[in-house]
Amino acid sequence: MKKKLGLETIRIGVIAALYCALILLLAPLSFGPIQFRPSNLMMALIFHPTLGLSAAIGISIGGILSNFFGPFGLPDVLIGSVLCGWPAITFLYFSGRWAYRRKQDQPWLALAFFIECTYVAFIIGYVLLHLAFDLPAFSVVTVWVGEVVTKPIGISLLWPVIRKVFPYSYD
Repeated sequence: MKKKLGLETIRIGVIAALYCALILLLAPLSFGPIQFRPSNLMMALIFHPTLGLSAAIGISIGGILSNFFGPFGLPDVLIGSVLCGWPAITFLYFSGRWAYRRKQDQPWLALAFFIECTYVAFIIGYVLLHLAFDLPAFSVVTVWVGEVVTKPIGISLLWPVIRKVFPYSYD
């Protein structure tokens, strides 16, 4: 039990550190009205049957840390991570569990990401950027485009690689 808990803690820490580092290294793309976060490709790990929970927790922690050090600071931590990030990641995690139990991953996961992208675009683009920081309302569209490029489209290309690197079967 202790060995498994230690392994999970290491996985969470590594995922959190990688997610945060990628966001901060690509900060000009990661923050503002046009958000293109290549680190979001890591969200594909949330759908993996054995890595899913560790990935969900690690990405949540990495998001909090990166938002804290980003240009919008505490409001981005509260709105971006708490109001947006945790619910969106929780939705994706349980969508992945549902798809795995039904032995369907590709079509359902793409739909789940489109739903999640729309939610994130509204909360980040409208609530955070437009209402809190008075950026143009058009930010909803630009955030949504960035989310769609890095999540459903990017992950649909990455998912087969993840399944080969971290194999599992439906049995």
